Amino acid sequence: MTYAHYPFLPERLVAAQNEDVNYKAVVFFLNEEAPVYPFLDSPQFPTSSAGAIVPVQYRNCADSLHISTLILADNGASCNIFIGGFTNNAVRYSAYLQEGDMHLNFELRPFRLLTSEDYITVGYYGFYRFYPAFSPPGPDGLPNFKLIAVDRIHYPARDVLPLNQPPQFSTSSLDVVFDETNSRLTVRLPPVTDPDSLDALLTYEINFSISTDFLSEDWQPIVRGYQTYERTALPGDQFMIGVRVKDTLANYSSILSTSWVYPIPVATSSDPLFE
Repeated sequence: MTYAHYPFLPERLVAAQNEDVNYKAVVFFLNEEAPVYPFLDSPQFPTSSAGAIVPVQYRNCADSLHISTLILADNGASCNIFIGGFTNNAVRYSAYLQEGDMHLNFELRPFRLLTSEDYITVGYYGFYRFYPAFSPPGPDGLPNFKLIAVDRIHYPARDVLPLNQPPQFSTSSLDVVFDETNSRLTVRLPPVTDPDSLDALLTYEINFSISTDFLSEDWQPIVRGYQTYERTALPGDQFMIGVRVKDTLANYSSILSTSWVYPIPVATSSDPLFE
């Protein structure tokens, strides 16, 4: 998992209830489509008719080993060891995060050994206060988790995590366009995917070298979300242009490169040279 924002998990549940803190529950299911449970009957040990829920072992806010559904606080300050319940059993991020690494590695604790034939699906739940019919709305609603999304992708069980794999370009060429009227050089960034990082968190870097080598200090990061990179080009410019991609584990893709030379105008019969 990656510790980052949740662009696919809306925050409407907490916003609607004016909560100051927020939590997520992540439920892993073994060999079945992630079922649609509107609420978790027990945030720490939800039930499944097929017994297919896979618990997770991790260090909680009290720095104790805990086995249950994975409880995530939106930030480390939300860990509260004095209230108890699931707030105490959220993940202690400091036990897992390392500088420059946004990945969280946890141990699944299935009821049996998994094989290559097994797969995992995922359900995501957001913190929600439940108010029984006999209880008026107020700060004392029962804490619970309400369904936000299900991920029915089948994630195969593996003995070794697919970490430290570099990003992969979907093409082997680099597309460069020159606007002579405005002297603008545009490099189109090729699509890329990564097996162990969110693609939205990948960082493109570009290098304009005046030789055949790309010096490490000349690589420039490109703002995320851009599909192209533009710069001004002047007569006489010639570059070896390189593009590479870095993932959240600091793995680099191969370099896509191409040479570019400022085009020399072609003389025509109307030019003074022909008079």
